Amino acid sequence: MLLLLSCLPKDEPVEPLVITRERSELVVRGTLDERISDVPADLVLFYGGEQRGSLETCGCPERPRGGVARAGAYMDASRAAHPDTASLFVLAGQWLDDTRGPDGGLRGDMAVRNEHMLEGLEELGVDAANVTSRDIAALEGDVPDWGTSASLTGLPSALELQAGEHTVVVVGVGARGTTVSPAPGVIALDPVESAVAALAAHQDADVLVLLSWNVSDQVAAIAQAVPQLDVIIDAGMHRGYWEPVDVGDAVLVRSHYETTRLGEARFRVTDDGVELLVDRKIDLDEGIPDDPELAAIRDRARAAIDARQAELWP
Repeated sequence: MLLLLSCLPKDEPVEPLVITRERSELVVRGTLDERISDVPADLVLFYGGEQRGSLETCGCPERPRGGVARAGAYMDASRAAHPDTASLFVLAGQWLDDTRGPDGGLRGDMAVRNEHMLEGLEELGVDAANVTSRDIAALEGDVPDWGTSASLTGLPSALELQAGEHTVVVVGVGARGTTVSPAPGVIALDPVESAVAALAAHQDADVLVLLSWNVSDQVAAIAQAVPQLDVIIDAGMHRGYWEPVDVGDAVLVRSHYETTRLGEARFRVTDDGVELLVDRKIDLDEGIPDDPELAAIRDRARAAIDARQAELWP
């Protein structure tokens, strides 16, 4: 009898919709509606970064994830589900591609790629983006009004944004790095000193946010110098499932590389301070439909890049 029972078919284990840890969630499957958070919040920060000029998914052979069209669809659905919750969308850095050509200038197909990426980000409604040394080289000096960097001269060191009744100040900072052809007249400053100066000048903000790129080992010094800092969103090719960590009085969350997972940090904001309720990473897989307008921009970009590459390499 035991042998017969052992031969009966067994139910396959069901993969969870959400993997939960302390103050964090990884949303790995489900319909769009099933992925929306039910945690009430005063402020939501959607975040990503390191797309390197690509509007596409990661192109992985199995379960490709990412893409601005899916990110836009998720954010629209989340905002529709929480119409009274203030939200912002921010990028932690390296959202453009500065690949150079043989002449030392921006390679022709990369210029086309970046042009469409900027169009996509405008449609997506980015509120603040950390301009890194890689981004400024790709922009060739033409910085959008939502770009910020305290560690590059000539750029706004901070952006003051209004999210509902909350004043949110966003400061960008990045590693000095190197580029083959840096933007003329732009000087890279020490990331700690420049971040501290910009943050300290806005320490009375309701919510003080630092976007950091490739300075993960230095954000603790920044937080220690500016105890009013509330949130650090850090980019640095992070690919794992990272839980939020407290760095001084601030909370640090990590942006997933290439934004194959969209970040969603939900906060309570009171007179006593800013409290992270949950940091969510949402897999941008085929379970999330494309936003039609963003998908159209992506498809135009794909055609324009292919055409330019055919000209460059006939």
